[in-house]
Amino acid sequence: MKKFSVAAAVAGALCLTPAALAADAPLYLNLALGKSDYALSERDMFAIMDSIDDSLSQPALDGEDGVIRLQLGYTVNDNVAVEFGFINLGEVAFDAVSDGSESGNGGFSEGPVSADLETTGINLGVAARFPVNETFGFYSR
Repeated sequence: MKKFSVAAAVAGALCLTPAALAADAPLYLNLALGKSDYALSERDMFAIMDSIDDSLSQPALDGEDGVIRLQLGYTVNDNVAVEFGFINLGEVAFDAVSDGSESGNGGFSEGPVSADLETTGINLGVAARFPVNETFGFYSR
């Protein structure tokens, strides 16, 4: 995971801002990389799963994953751009073992049980630039 964090930091430092990318071109692309860490404890996830089937044991939770965001923008004029994007915030994986005692009551059959949750989204927005002088300005999304 350390290699990914270093790579994400380097990639983030090398990413150009939309204003720099859109100097003379009306279309620009923005890429962002990062790391997600879902703040669920194994105990919390186990309580959720146990409410479905109380035959579960040996819970394991992996809530860390990579994040990627890709934005496509169109510069309307010097101060306004319209952006459309996709983001993947990563995945949470939960594993446990069922003894099968609840299988007749709608629970899990005997053996390993796993659940995965992936979070993705799309966005549509407006970016506004407010230049103060040639070298300094404000940028808002």
